[in-house]
Amino acid sequence: MKQAEKLYHDVVVDRIVMQETITDLEKYTQCLDTSIIKFHSEKMTAINNILDGLWRRVYRGNDIQTIRIKSECVTSAEKRKAYDYRVVMVLNNDVELDMRDRCSAGQKMLACILIRIALADVFGGMCSIIALDEPTTNLDAAKVSISAFLHSMNS
Repeated sequence: MKQAEKLYHDVVVDRIVMQETITDLEKYTQCLDTSIIKFHSEKMTAINNILDGLWRRVYRGNDIQTIRIKSECVTSAEKRKAYDYRVVMVLNNDVELDMRDRCSAGQKMLACILIRIALADVFGGMCSIIALDEPTTNLDAAKVSISAFLHSMNS
């Protein structure tokens, strides 16, 4: 009888420990999710602030006030969080429109360069060198001077 009581006691203890472990892991998962969402939000705000400043300093047109990266949280079938990103342009009347298929090749190239600079600034730490993987050969004449201005900013 003593053997059965000990075995029962061990099984009950194991079950309680397992339940508490599951509860703790659920709390940890929720805390981690909250922290990741907060971190993501802070980084997106920093990226968009830098992007706004760069766009206003560099872009000489009158049609687009600034650009931003918008992120939307999507939940997949596996209940994992993922984000969809899109670049929007803010017009002078504070209307946001997707940049895709609505801007010139020069505006698109400028946006790509500025987004990469903003990302490097936020995630690159104190690194003072940035290498962009696309040449600027397809920029129009006005955008070449903007590219030169960006290059002079790093000097």
